[in-house]
Amino acid sequence: MPKNRQGDLNRVANTKPKRNANQTYHHVRVQNGKKELHLLLTDHEVQRARHRAEQNPEDLLKAGWLRDLLD
Repeated sequence: MPKNRQGDLNRVANTKPKRNANQTYHHVRVQNGKKELHLLLTDHEVQRARHRAEQNPEDLLKAGWLRDLLD
């Protein structure tokens, strides 16, 4: 798996796909409190989340100036 920064969304191959499974997923590494999580999302799940964020911009958390600078 390629190295990625926290929050980067990368397409990864499903190395052992089951019947009717997606051939690829989107991998994202996130922080939940003090715990680091790795998530695998389908194209549909990413589209749903993006749509939800676009429809509800008032609910998005703002990054601080230092985080913006480092990203």
